[in-house]
Amino acid sequence: MNDIEIIREYVKTKILTLDSRGYVKSRESTKLDFKESFNWQNNAEYIKTMTAFANNQGGFLVFGVKDSPREVVGLRGQAFENLTSEKISEFVKSTLSHNLSYEFETLEVDNKKIGWIYTRQSQIKPVICTRTIGSGSDLKDGAIYFRNGARSDLIRSTDLQKIISDQRDAEARRWMNLVKQAGAIGVENAAILSLTDGIVSAPGGKVVIDESIMKDLRYIKEGEFNEKSGAPTLKIIGEVEASSARVIERNIDPEIKYQLTTKQLGEELGFPSKSAMANALALVKYFNLQSDEYMYSFKAGKVIYKKYSREALNILIEKANNGEFEIDKDSDSMKSIRKKAIKL
Repeated sequence: MNDIEIIREYVKTKILTLDSRGYVKSRESTKLDFKESFNWQNNAEYIKTMTAFANNQGGFLVFGVKDSPREVVGLRGQAFENLTSEKISEFVKSTLSHNLSYEFETLEVDNKKIGWIYTRQSQIKPVICTRTIGSGSDLKDGAIYFRNGARSDLIRSTDLQKIISDQRDAEARRWMNLVKQAGAIGVENAAILSLTDGIVSAPGGKVVIDESIMKDLRYIKEGEFNEKSGAPTLKIIGEVEASSARVIERNIDPEIKYQLTTKQLGEELGFPSKSAMANALALVKYFNLQSDEYMYSFKAGKVIYKKYSREALNILIEKANNGEFEIDKDSDSMKSIRKKAIKL
């Protein structure tokens, strides 16, 4: 699944699930804001919320849902369908210090049209407003907006200090990674590419990359991508093509990509609740689904938790359908897998 498919699935299964009364279960939060309608004339209000999300952990603007009660009313007309990346980007560039990384789409819930915009956490913080629009709660020149609970407000000093500290730590890590990479290949074999002017500086001299190629490389400059082993990267051969060494992929909130706990993974496969966790763990180990494409580990206190992507679930369903194991804790195949997984 690509980014947009993962985000779409999250919106459907996590944000817009309905309770028995037909109301949306999710509440407005640090990562979620509901709007009853959409009108691009209110772009300053929307960009303010998107900026607040970007300066925190990212989040969703969902249009066509009342906040209280959280009723799906749907969108009328074609205003959201007529929204384009160019419209958003043009306004962002004229209003903010940095670009925002976002996705947007429409979907249907209960036969009603819903629009959503997902804003990723910015890798370059803080994102600052560079001009004043309107008055009161609208955008103000020099303001830094931050998501606090269900509100998009001016940032507090403690949150700003944390952003600055985190940015320093991230920059230090990037420098250390560069030094390690240079050390691994040898300084005499290393070069530095300037994404500003396309100059590659190496011990033997300089090389200038053609401007037409730099257009396809500059997106890396925003710091919105991570390296990940095992998939395509960019290879310069007169034009930008895919190679099979490494992938550069957009950052995506782990909460969105890795939706399933170990127990939920087992239950989604069809195992009884009591045995779901043990069987899921055994299957993950046996089929080696522990890479960051399928699994995310995080620490809370002294406990390490694991969550899994939909890709992991889909692969296990496919293997079950192919007869590689039976979804029955007492089957010979599962007994064998649990036994072998202990040794892995």
